[in-house]
Amino acid sequence: MGLILYGSVGEISIGKLFTAGLIPGIMMTIVLMFAVSVSAKRRNYVPAREKRVSWREILLAVKDGIWALLFPIFLIVFMRFGIMTASESGAFSAVYAMFVGKFIYRELTWESFLVSVRDSTKDIAVVALILALSGIFGYGIVYDRIPQVMTEGLMAITGNRYVMLGIICLLLIFMGMFIQTTVIRLMMTPILIPVIRSVGIDPVHFGLIMMTCCTSGIMTPPVGSALYATSSIMGCSPEETFKEGIPFFLGIIATVVIMIIFPDLVLWLPDLLFK
Repeated sequence: MGLILYGSVGEISIGKLFTAGLIPGIMMTIVLMFAVSVSAKRRNYVPAREKRVSWREILLAVKDGIWALLFPIFLIVFMRFGIMTASESGAFSAVYAMFVGKFIYRELTWESFLVSVRDSTKDIAVVALILALSGIFGYGIVYDRIPQVMTEGLMAITGNRYVMLGIICLLLIFMGMFIQTTVIRLMMTPILIPVIRSVGIDPVHFGLIMMTCCTSGIMTPPVGSALYATSSIMGCSPEETFKEGIPFFLGIIATVVIMIIFPDLVLWLPDLLFK
């Protein structure tokens, strides 16, 4: 959802953004697995099973989940070859999920479908309202020359692209502590894209960095929605949850730093597929 909003507001290829997220996604998975390992060893957690998972079990799990694993591949292939637009791929995603849930996994019931429709309607209504109001905000941004002023201000601080990305990331993480991530994406994308383009930063590269920084805001107080939801489910205080989540937060920051230093990790795949 974040990449779709960023691509729509910033007029960036959503297909490129989806493709660019594959390698950073794998990289973040490895970093978070390491964080889990460190936390488990520090607290002497006992493994859930004595033996490692065999290759046979891995292949069986892949077989069971093959329809879910094929889903992102279908999206990228369809958008890459112009079979579907980003909006059409969204409709395809919904139909594909219903088909797989009903006829292949046989887990989708009429009751769960109605609950999904109700929840989706609420989410779409919120996003649509924010998008409508962001048009007014966008007009004010252009009228008051906010991108130009912000560009001049950041360029006065530094002309180094890495330092500038670091400053922007700190700003986004700080904003994420107090503002919902969807609002940040819609509010800051039209402001920051001219800034990063002025120093030669690829918008696709920046999009993955921006979305990762924005998403980290849902784990930090005082507004972190994921923090409070998790605390409620697990029956512990948000303070305890945040404290225990620090290794994972540091892992996400490490992933962002790697993406900043090595932009080719983000851009290699979309440059290869979308020439």
